[in-house]
Amino acid sequence: MKDRVSTNMYNVNFHYLRHIHDICLKLGLLQSYSTRSAERAIGFFKKHIKQRVLPWSNAANIIKRHLITRAYHCMYVEEEVVEEVEEVEEEEEEDGNDQYTIPNGNQELELWDWHYAMLDMYSNKYNLFRYLQKYWHNQFNDSRVLTSTLDTRIRVGKWLFKTDTVFRCKEYPGMAHKLDTLVKLRLPTRGRSNSTAFYFGELILFFTHSYQGNERQLCLVKLYGNLQMTKYGLGVRTKYGTPYGHRTNTNTSESDKFIVTGCENILGYAGLIKSSLHPGHYYVIYPDMIPGDITLGNIRNV
Repeated sequence: MKDRVSTNMYNVNFHYLRHIHDICLKLGLLQSYSTRSAERAIGFFKKHIKQRVLPWSNAANIIKRHLITRAYHCMYVEEEVVEEVEEVEEEEEEDGNDQYTIPNGNQELELWDWHYAMLDMYSNKYNLFRYLQKYWHNQFNDSRVLTSTLDTRIRVGKWLFKTDTVFRCKEYPGMAHKLDTLVKLRLPTRGRSNSTAFYFGELILFFTHSYQGNERQLCLVKLYGNLQMTKYGLGVRTKYGTPYGHRTNTNTSESDKFIVTGCENILGYAGLIKSSLHPGHYYVIYPDMIPGDITLGNIRNV
């Protein structure tokens, strides 16, 4: 080949081609040991690593996100829908809107399938501006937020990826007709400094918002307000068991309360079990629950 190809055209690639015949005789077909698919996978992950701070953490999250997404679709989404989702994801990846992590923020929190939106789009339905203003007001010891103008632009995500879990919100529900937005939260409470308590509520919307250059990963939550703990024993021997409350057929209650809080306060999924003895009586369950292991907070203190 070297003698038949011009010197200007002959390069190292032609030299490698001369060895393919011997390699196939010794090792078999190239497809059986080609690393082309691995290089493609490396290129996929490399393209999505965008954080200059803690890039190794960003890379780990991307790999976990990719694996969890595949497992999630295999378990909860029909095969026909998976094909459509994969096509949409490929188009969105070209635009760079597949996932978003706040620069220099919590690298364990990612918005998936995000887009820009305006607060006004959710004002009539949720009065989001009011709850967002209250959230920022609680972050300071003065009234600067009440006398300033909030930025009306937000990033809205369909899903939230936190550590090893994918969370959904009611604004973008799943294909399955089931309650998959109820979560357990640990929220700061008014009164004592640095005091927190446990709450349960439904995730309504995931978004990010900036105030005075400080961007936060936030979520709109509908807290269940009439929950209490089952009790057994008397006097000083009284012990607490499982959270429970009364819900209507549409899973609502007059004591429910909307708030905006940080996504870092989400602890994990929860569920409801209907009582067979008391009408409208539901028990709240969650992973690794132990009777009396939490202290429910008063919804008025949030």
